[in-house]
Amino acid sequence: MSKRIRVDVKNFNKHTPEGMELLEKSISEVGVIESVTVDAEGEIITGNARKETFDKLGYKPKFIELKENEYPVIQTDLSGEKRVKAAIYANTVAQKNINLDLDLIQKVAIEEYELEFEELGVDFYDVEVMETERLSKLEFSNIYYEPEEILDISLKDCIDFSLFEAKVKRIEQSELSKEQKEVLKWFAFRFLKIDFENVANYYAFNASKTEKEVIEQLRLVLVDGGIDGFIEDDILKIHELSENWNND
Repeated sequence: MSKRIRVDVKNFNKHTPEGMELLEKSISEVGVIESVTVDAEGEIITGNARKETFDKLGYKPKFIELKENEYPVIQTDLSGEKRVKAAIYANTVAQKNINLDLDLIQKVAIEEYELEFEELGVDFYDVEVMETERLSKLEFSNIYYEPEEILDISLKDCIDFSLFEAKVKRIEQSELSKEQKEVLKWFAFRFLKIDFENVANYYAFNASKTEKEVIEQLRLVLVDGGIDGFIEDDILKIHELSENWNND
């Protein structure tokens, strides 16, 4: 067993500035109420934020090697007001310091180990809410992005099939009937990931006139912060106006 603590470079929780401040406040006011758990090599499984804060405040680690069917108990001399604050901090820090790295979870837990969100206790609703909250904090501009190098992009390059194919593979390996498998494959289409940057670049540099017309009609070319909403209607209108002016 290693006596060194190593930060988990694939930490699934990116934490939040507010959560880290609250964690430091909690430890400063009531001391240690939760532990850091490491694997046999000393890499952190849970407690990356706590380890960072303990180091910042000058705390020293004390290793406890657990045997089978044992769990650690941290006994403190907390009482009265401090005990109440400690109990509240334990929950509020956990709530405010969660910022799941969904891309890393998908890459490691789902694509590499083929785990399911449901098995990990993460609902699709929770993921969508977290992603919506993350996107709502971003600042958008309606300025076109132009790549440094114009690539030869195909339509197929606009879709990431990896997660979809992993789901289909799992369906095929099941003992379900042929009809059930076909239906579930339709469900699996929700895991196709569209790369809208590639869509925009394909539209701008590689698409034929007919393809561009269909892409425009389907509203597949997106411009963040558009005047009339999320779609490219304002850009198309400006283009039409300029053509009319040139014709006049």
